Amino acid sequence: MSTYREIRFLTIPGYITGDGEELRDFDLSLEIAGSESESAPYILVCHALTGNSSVAGPEGWWGDLIGPGRTIDTNFYRVISIDIPGNCHLLPPLSRPDLLSLHDVARLHLIALEKIGVTHLKAIMGPSMGGALAWQIAALAPKLSELLIPIASDYLASEWLLAQTEVQKLLLESSTSPLYAARIHGMLCYRTPESMLERFQGRCGDKGMVGWLRYHGHLLEGRFSEDAYRVMTHLTSDIHVADDVSGLLHIESDIHVVAIDSDMLFPISRAVNTVKELNRYGKSAALHILSSPHGHDAFLMEYEKLSEILAPLFTVKGENHSNHKRIYLAVVGHGNVGGEFLDQVTAQRKELAESKGMELIIFAIAATHTLLLDAKGIDEDWRDRILTAPKVSDPISEIMDFADRNISGPKILIDNTPSQDIPHRYEELVSRGFDLISSNKVANTLPMSDYQSLRSLLARRCRTYRYETNVGAGLPLIENLQRLHMSGDRIHLIRGLFSGSLNFIFNRLSEGEDFCDMLREASARKYTEPDPRVDLSGLDVARKVLILARELGLACELTEVEVQNLVPPTLQNLSTEELQGHISDLGQYISGLMTCNEENVMRYVGDVEITAEGTPRLVCSLQAVPRKSPLGGVSEADSCFEIYTESYGSLPIIIQGAGAGAVVTARGVFGDLLRTAESC
Repeated sequence: MSTYREIRFLTIPGYITGDGEELRDFDLSLEIAGSESESAPYILVCHALTGNSSVAGPEGWWGDLIGPGRTIDTNFYRVISIDIPGNCHLLPPLSRPDLLSLHDVARLHLIALEKIGVTHLKAIMGPSMGGALAWQIAALAPKLSELLIPIASDYLASEWLLAQTEVQKLLLESSTSPLYAARIHGMLCYRTPESMLERFQGRCGDKGMVGWLRYHGHLLEGRFSEDAYRVMTHLTSDIHVADDVSGLLHIESDIHVVAIDSDMLFPISRAVNTVKELNRYGKSAALHILSSPHGHDAFLMEYEKLSEILAPLFTVKGENHSNHKRIYLAVVGHGNVGGEFLDQVTAQRKELAESKGMELIIFAIAATHTLLLDAKGIDEDWRDRILTAPKVSDPISEIMDFADRNISGPKILIDNTPSQDIPHRYEELVSRGFDLISSNKVANTLPMSDYQSLRSLLARRCRTYRYETNVGAGLPLIENLQRLHMSGDRIHLIRGLFSGSLNFIFNRLSEGEDFCDMLREASARKYTEPDPRVDLSGLDVARKVLILARELGLACELTEVEVQNLVPPTLQNLSTEELQGHISDLGQYISGLMTCNEENVMRYVGDVEITAEGTPRLVCSLQAVPRKSPLGGVSEADSCFEIYTESYGSLPIIIQGAGAGAVVTARGVFGDLLRTAESC
């Protein structure tokens, strides 16, 4: 296809500003680049503070994103970019910096579009101040564009941005080298401490950080004018499209907000709230998170990641572009649950890609000291490939570093290990842009300070952590409990069979089966650990009880759970090998605890009770329950939970089903993966 590039100048005979000032013969400049086809869709790109209308192709400031064969393909699209008046790119400066407001600039953009005969746009988009201008244009012309894509921006300036803009104005007024000084300060606002550390590694002199800042100060002096910088700084301080989201509800475009998770000028929390509120009002709005340590400037540095986000929005039908949403997975643990999970994902990948447009790419599989990495994806042959995987001392660090170098797109770490150490790395993973899924219960039973610290970081970084399989294997328990709690229904008692392993044991013992025979079968079916004391100690049930208590907002610790240990003190400290000679003693001890009869059966029950005064009572104990009750009627290794709430009164909500086994647990982890992937 043939493309062209054209610079145009327009004269507005008369324009009256928002302040009532009349401007005669006001000049505008713009550039159009793209397809020569008259039917080509138009995209309006609004430039950032030191940008201009030269946006596309090799000479354009966003040429890695916009150009022939790029994400926004100018073989197919026509891209329009209009110089913000006063940027001095092709026209003289304004008479004064505050001559125009951002609202005026948006109106002038619309007048320019009308003059060149453009009445409909595929998209309005822009980064930073250009994103705010895109919001303003859409607010003034709500039916103009199919898509609205503000990037690293917001419709309302944050307090931090306004404060930094005031510093910029002070530097411009007081410095002997105003542009140089303002640019150096600006560079510190555009980046982050992490980005600076990564770049300079402690080098602070002329050959390090100081030299870099001076270079950028002098560079801007050579390519930009002080007059233009004053205008753009004024417009940045004037970002106020609406007081709140209610002032945006008339916009008819599909809105795609792209936020950078380390951006200090336009914090991601603002973007999250904007999209959440728009959705609450029924508007079509989506949030796309660009994960980067580089702060606001990531929209100029992370082209691959930004392309990954934008590509589905600009896919050209009939061209060889994939519009699948790619989700990158790092799976830690490939034992019983982990191996089954990998088999399920690799077997289902093709179906998900075809039916859901969701491409799951496993780029890492790790065990304690081995790691298989492949940015192109690991498939059904993973078992063969893992045999030759190299030994590494720190798989988690290797995964994070590999992802930083090779992965552009949403990435999820799935922890299917019993490791005590990996959960202590969750915060580091979240900080590096990973969402989390875990069948590992450790993180949710750590001291309350650690528990709250992780959730605070997840909220700040807008990451998700799903762990449905922590309690009840694949049963839909935790998510439903969260919904009940968040809806305001007071839950005063959860009573349940938390351990599929113990349910199997006491189902069989209640029917008179020999303890040793039952234990061998439970181990063969992988219901119990090789050492039965792991299950019989009650500690695993206690952890699950604590997890549910914390889901209800109770600040409890594991030490507060009353636990009945079913292993006699004389057998608690033996080695696993020594225990094998005392299995019959263990069986006799447990038989002495059995009080079942024709009416009752034995069950190891966990209780989470909240008194009327709000005091929690957490108990795990062996109890006789009626055979015909929900807890008494479970079979084999099934689990069952009764949830008593204020709304449901004396009739509990009952959730029951398979409570143990690698297949159902892996299926539950897969369910968490699909929910996470859909929200990416």
